[in-house]
Amino acid sequence: MYSYSFLLLSLLLLIYTYIGYTPLLSLLKRFHKQPQKSVKAPLPSMTLIIPLYNEESVVVEKVINTLTLHYTNHQFEILFIDDGSNDSSLALLQQLSQHYPTAFKIISMGKNGGKYRAICKGVALAQHEIVAVADCSSILDQFALEEIGKCFLNPKVGAASSHYKIPLHKMENSITQAESDYFCYENSLKKLEHESGSLIVVQGALYAFRKNLFIAKEKRIINDDLYIPCQILEQGYSVAYAEKAFVYEKNRTTESAEFFKRVRIATGNIQCLMDHPFLLLPTHAGRRITAIKLTTHKLLRLCSPLLLLIAYTTSVLCFFKVEHPPLTIVVIFFLQHLFYLLALLGLLGLLLGHFINKRHLKLIGGKFFYRPYYFTLCNAAIFWAILKYPFTGRMISWNYALLKSEHEQNLRIS
Repeated sequence: MYSYSFLLLSLLLLIYTYIGYTPLLSLLKRFHKQPQKSVKAPLPSMTLIIPLYNEESVVVEKVINTLTLHYTNHQFEILFIDDGSNDSSLALLQQLSQHYPTAFKIISMGKNGGKYRAICKGVALAQHEIVAVADCSSILDQFALEEIGKCFLNPKVGAASSHYKIPLHKMENSITQAESDYFCYENSLKKLEHESGSLIVVQGALYAFRKNLFIAKEKRIINDDLYIPCQILEQGYSVAYAEKAFVYEKNRTTESAEFFKRVRIATGNIQCLMDHPFLLLPTHAGRRITAIKLTTHKLLRLCSPLLLLIAYTTSVLCFFKVEHPPLTIVVIFFLQHLFYLLALLGLLGLLLGHFINKRHLKLIGGKFFYRPYYFTLCNAAIFWAILKYPFTGRMISWNYALLKSEHEQNLRIS
């Protein structure tokens, strides 16, 4: 009896987290008064910060892309923050600055301290009202900054997120295809969260915030794209979604890089929720919707591996311990095994593709395979992050060497 109750509860929470959240946001959207579009007004002044660490393979293209960006307010500056790179990134920047002496500034941190530390340095040096942060490995649409800048014409907006996209010609393996599907899902959630009041997380490849709302922390922050919005939400401001501020991923993703990235993201989510527990409590009238969003979008997702484990264990117990299990138990039991079988086939297709040719991965792992595989991969990463957090949670950093070697391998097969 208890096993059956736990099974239903875990399944209901999983269904709500990944499926039910969308209709809930659609319902909340109906009760939220949409802000009137502002009349044409000058965009606020802006500082664009680009932190980088060992980005020699993309930094030249990033500079070229940055110099083509359009922003109508002439009070605009670009800061490249080198976070202690030990490759030729800084040297390449310095060479480019000789050709464009007034286009951008270079700040060298000397010692690697992480993206958040570089952001703090950039904010301290920023001379303008709005601070935008962009990854060095991403390519910005020409008008992306203008679209983000428009969000701040609303005085209640404290931060704004871009719209992340993976170019079609980059989707050459199952992981990248699955990642693209994931971001399509996330973008749809961001749009609904925006229309129902506020986002709770921004896109780390490009986002912006009001400089006067930024609160620097001395400790190492893992997920700046969640931590900074939470700080702004605590101050009573909203986080907007600039749907037309397109940003594209430069590098392709492989399965090992994606796993470690998901571990890092999950670790950062744990850190942020532990540092902002009051945002999860619907005690304040103005934060009730925020509490629902943060609980569903972040907390329950962190609980997903445990819920999946409970659902699987209890379904097995109910199936084998009951002499004539009800049809519901039988269906749940076989559907779970079918899902994990598809995930396993997705993994086998991926491994087979490595032996044949990486360009055939898309053909070997169809959507029925790579989506269950990607979902399982992400939850395995969350589970690993939870296990590691008490020991290394606040010291975890990006595995740059792994990502760099895999990117170079991608370049060789292109």
